[in-house]
Amino acid sequence: MHKHGKESVFKAEYRALQLAEQVLKQEALSQEQLLEGYRTLLGCYRQLLEHMERIARISDLNQRKLFNSHEAAKSRAELLYRAATTDELTEIYNRSYLIDFLDGAFFRAQRYQQGVSCVLIDIDDFKQINDTYGHLAGDEVLAQLAALVNLRIRHGDVFGRLGGEEFLIVLPHTTGGQALALSNEIRASIEEARFDLGEQVVGVTVSSGVAEYDGAQLETVRELVHRADLALYQAKAEGKNRSVLYRTEAAPSAEGDGE
Repeated sequence: MHKHGKESVFKAEYRALQLAEQVLKQEALSQEQLLEGYRTLLGCYRQLLEHMERIARISDLNQRKLFNSHEAAKSRAELLYRAATTDELTEIYNRSYLIDFLDGAFFRAQRYQQGVSCVLIDIDDFKQINDTYGHLAGDEVLAQLAALVNLRIRHGDVFGRLGGEEFLIVLPHTTGGQALALSNEIRASIEEARFDLGEQVVGVTVSSGVAEYDGAQLETVRELVHRADLALYQAKAEGKNRSVLYRTEAAPSAEGDGE
């Protein structure tokens, strides 16, 4: 139907052009015949312009559909990526993403002799919070603490939840001493904060274990995280609410206020 319509327009235009040429050649035509020829020509052009406008509208509509389809596909991909890498409760990175990122940072540290450290954070007496205020309150503490720490980390650091009440910060290009300093800043900010649980406002403290890549003495990511775990255990044993840096040449060093 559309094809036939367009053909008729072009045929009519062609006939009008022929008529216009005849008008130019035949001076004997009356003024009325002359005007009729021009009206026919103008009518054909009007139809042609209407068809062109319709084609432009269809083209714009198709472009919008293509754009919306692309945006929808992009949004779905972003949602899938977020679901695969984000902890649902705290909305920070999940364990899977943390380990993958740490693997990459550890590989670069080995290959290019770059520094990399990690901070393992555990909420002190978290079971007591759950037992006293309920598990929903415990979830709220986890979410608020995650948001607080997320504001304290540096650009380039990666922070996520390992599971339960344990969190991990991966710090590329960072020495153990620098990681310990940041860990203590975070620990102090958590100690000063108050966590709103609705009917109650509670205080929370954390203990942290810090470990750094130190060249040939470390061969795997598992060993690095294990050292952070040993330092965390030391922090708990020394009274909690403190940060401890794992040292190979001596006992782990601790900084912070015991409870």
